[in-house]
Amino acid sequence: MKRKYRWAYLGVAGCIIIVNVLFIFIKVKSKNSLYEKYEWAEEFYGEKLYLEIDHKSTSEEELIGKQIAKQIEIVLSYMGNSEDTKEVGELKYFYWFNQGSEKPVSQKSKVTHLTTIITKNTGHVWLSYTVTRYGREGEIINHTGDGPVLLYIEKINNEWVVVDKDEPA
Repeated sequence: MKRKYRWAYLGVAGCIIIVNVLFIFIKVKSKNSLYEKYEWAEEFYGEKLYLEIDHKSTSEEELIGKQIAKQIEIVLSYMGNSEDTKEVGELKYFYWFNQGSEKPVSQKSKVTHLTTIITKNTGHVWLSYTVTRYGREGEIINHTGDGPVLLYIEKINNEWVVVDKDEPA
């Protein structure tokens, strides 16, 4: 009688091990469309950090990430003089005059929130953006293509603020 149970326990333990190995293999091998779309950026960010792009944001995280994305849209669309800008911290990078272009006459831009991860009072916002800026004669004077950007955020005085960014060149 004891022998039967021992084989049953071994069989159950073996099944559990097999299921766990398959789960780990599937988890490591499965890549969602975002991961695959920007897979070339994994080398820049490193595998561990880049795996965050698969994170499914909570509704609260998504709201925070979309608010940050909206702030970037405002900065990207600004075409005034550099002296007239408001202080936006690390988002200043997205102003036209900080991207090595002459003053645009018009522009088209799009910011897409990819995912947000919040841990207590810090977090990461992943997004992508494109911007094309045009000169007086309609020529393209600056273009940034679609690629993943990682923004480091902190909660300061009860407000989420971008404190740093990483973006492949």
